[in-house]
Amino acid sequence: MNVHHLWYEVIQEIMERMAPTRMRFGVGIGQMSTHFEKHTAIGADGQPYWSARKMLDTLKKERKFRTILYHAGTPEDILINALLGCIETIRSGRTDKQAAAARVMARYKRQETAASKLGINQSAVSQRLQSARYYELIDAETQLAKYLLNKKY
Repeated sequence: MNVHHLWYEVIQEIMERMAPTRMRFGVGIGQMSTHFEKHTAIGADGQPYWSARKMLDTLKKERKFRTILYHAGTPEDILINALLGCIETIRSGRTDKQAAAARVMARYKRQETAASKLGINQSAVSQRLQSARYYELIDAETQLAKYLLNKKY
């Protein structure tokens, strides 16, 4: 089972639950060189650990705030990071109302249900989702997940 794409879903869930607290994530992909117990990372070592650490250090040095940097040691890393940056730019440019509409739509999947939950009409939900670039973001995240799912490390 290829689980290399799950890191993105986990990070999104953490950010959603911790909002408005801002965090940074370094993602390192590769073979761990130490064995550790399932529920602890104490003593972790290996290329993914050091790659993730390097990504965090890079994020700290950047002048503008970015959330995620990815490193698997492949030429595609630069494209994955560019896509992650675009996704983050879209998400961070949303108004509070647009972000709320996107969250409710992601949960309930139907504009009519989202409208009911938000106490507005379906047309207003549609307008907020369009302004939030909701469907473009969903497509970008879906394509990223598909790519990572099929990527061979």
